[in-house]
Amino acid sequence: MIKLKIGDKVQMYFLGAIEEGVVYDKSSDWYKVRLNDGTNLPRSNWKKAISDRDARFWHIVSYVGKGKVSSTAKKSMAGLKEAFDKQKEFIKGKIQK
Repeated sequence: MIKLKIGDKVQMYFLGAIEEGVVYDKSSDWYKVRLNDGTNLPRSNWKKAISDRDARFWHIVSYVGKGKVSSTAKKSMAGLKEAFDKQKEFIKGKIQK
């Protein structure tokens, strides 16, 4: 069991199907994985780390490698930071309508 980081590529298993995906968020117990077809899996983990009841759902089978963060995602994050900074200045009263 490897501790995954955001951007890691993994293989997911469910009902005999194996799909590849990328970890896009991480909480203390679960990983959020986006499959290559665009499906988001909000509660994913290694099969050993989850209970038998939850093992019937999607679970991580193997680590494939480190993924890349796309340039469009980086640009959108930069745009969000600028918007948040402007909003903070507006709330403080530094920017007028």
